[in-house]
Amino acid sequence: MKFRSARRAATRFVIVSGAAAVSAGFLATAGPANAAVAAPAATGIGYQLNSGNASFKVGGHTWELQLSVLGGKLGKITGLNLVSFSISTSHLGGTEEHSWSDDLVPSKDLSVSSKGGATLKTGSSMNPILSVSLAFSPTSHAKASCDPGGSGTVYTGKLSGTVHFNAGLGGVKVSKKLTFGKPDTLEVSHACTPPTACDLESWIAAGRSTTLLTAGALVGEPPHQKWEVSVERSGVKTSVKGMTRADGGLSVSPAPKFGAGDKSLTVSGSAGGTVTGAAEFTHATLFEHPATFTCVFGGKKYTETERNYLGEFTSSKEFEAHTLITGVILAPKTGTGLFSTISMKKK
Repeated sequence: MKFRSARRAATRFVIVSGAAAVSAGFLATAGPANAAVAAPAATGIGYQLNSGNASFKVGGHTWELQLSVLGGKLGKITGLNLVSFSISTSHLGGTEEHSWSDDLVPSKDLSVSSKGGATLKTGSSMNPILSVSLAFSPTSHAKASCDPGGSGTVYTGKLSGTVHFNAGLGGVKVSKKLTFGKPDTLEVSHACTPPTACDLESWIAAGRSTTLLTAGALVGEPPHQKWEVSVERSGVKTSVKGMTRADGGLSVSPAPKFGAGDKSLTVSGSAGGTVTGAAEFTHATLFEHPATFTCVFGGKKYTETERNYLGEFTSSKEFEAHTLITGVILAPKTGTGLFSTISMKKK
């Protein structure tokens, strides 16, 4: 999944816009397949099954399907699974993506063995949108990185099986046996708390409707870093109880321009691609005191200082995502916005 759940600079903050709170949707750098797992209780065990991409063609376009399952139990109590999946395709020089999330998938649908094998058989729980019968076969394993406590094992292997998927949008559907590409992983966690990941600079803005967001983020590792901008419409209801959908687009964008004197930020989308638009954050003030913490980036530890600014967001050209199967998605032209500036020093 190319869309990213927004980093701490956007997710741990609540931006009051009207009477609702803003969440960052699938913007910054990881999709459902890389969604963060909340650390289970000390007596519990957690599972996270992540797929690579499986390709299928519809209407002359190649789509990539990706999925993630979070499950587990606390003591003898087994809870529901959270299943997230997405489809994406290249479009207008960027990426179009649609993602679904269902937190009411029965616990029995995911079965994990003591040796790291797993099966996911959803039956009719997500019909008519998705039904899968998949098997994960491990080929190697490694100790999970846990800090400050807990333990875990990450199994790497192969995920394949039968997929019946119908987006209900633009005739995009597939019903066949698929093999997902690398990496396919299963993490078994015994109260494992992963190390804090470093944030990279980002921005996010919303109007009164917090289901429509526009955001940008610096992604990748030096010297291959780039800025990306997205427009997302989230919280779309589906015919499946407990399942919602998000639609949007993502493009590489110019780097924002930060005005240190007046604490302003000028942002823009691509010139004529999947996401276009231009705007400025003004009258910005520090949202909280600068945060300094130890984090991990590219396998190395850093001391990071993060400053987050809250300000007014005004578009000189309305941000919009151009998609094949949901048309043009317009982001709010004005509203409240949050952006971050970050400095990192290797420890």
